[in-house]
Amino acid sequence: MRFCAKIFEAMMFGLATLTWLATAAGTCLPNGVIPELRKNLTNAKGESFPVGVILQPYASARLAHEVLAVLITEVLGYNLRNDPNIPPSSVDMMYAMVGCKTWFNKDERGCEERKIELHLAVESWHLSYPNSVESVRQTYQAEMPLSADMGYMGDTGQY
Repeated sequence: MRFCAKIFEAMMFGLATLTWLATAAGTCLPNGVIPELRKNLTNAKGESFPVGVILQPYASARLAHEVLAVLITEVLGYNLRNDPNIPPSSVDMMYAMVGCKTWFNKDERGCEERKIELHLAVESWHLSYPNSVESVRQTYQAEMPLSADMGYMGDTGQY
């Protein structure tokens, strides 16, 4: 029994050391891309910008978002920008994803001059609003985000 405790103690010390080294490097992963070496996306016009992500107000979305953030920044090596506005519903998030300037304002979404700055959203329950989804799809066919399964059962998935 004491042998198992010693092995466990050594493993925990090793894990703590790796965590400390990763944190000192500014990363979660021991071999993660450090902030100084991360890059931006570049469009056809030569404009450079970070990957834009919008966070849903659900606890499960926060967890999935953090995993996504580590993958984007430390594994893929891209800069990440979190939108400061939290959408009250998945419908609002759809307007954000198609590039409406003031998507968070239900009275004036600012869709006349759109610019897509948000590229990913996790944990969207947009299929709960089929009429709204269809309306956005009809209006902004080319910009409508792709929807994929999140990996667990629910009424809907993610963008």
